[in-house]
Amino acid sequence: MFRSIIFTNGTGETRMAAISKEKQQAKIRSNIVTTQIQELDMFYAAETEH
Repeated sequence: MFRSIIFTNGTGETRMAAISKEKQQAKIRSNIVTTQIQELDMFYAAETEH
């Protein structure tokens, strides 16, 4: 089973993600949008060869 999550880097992105989630929920009232929204604690950049 898979689940979705949106990682944000601050209050502005968190607010935008929440608004987007609410809009999607309004479109599909028959199901619950379970996407989590969470601020990143630490970001690790990928190595250049990736």
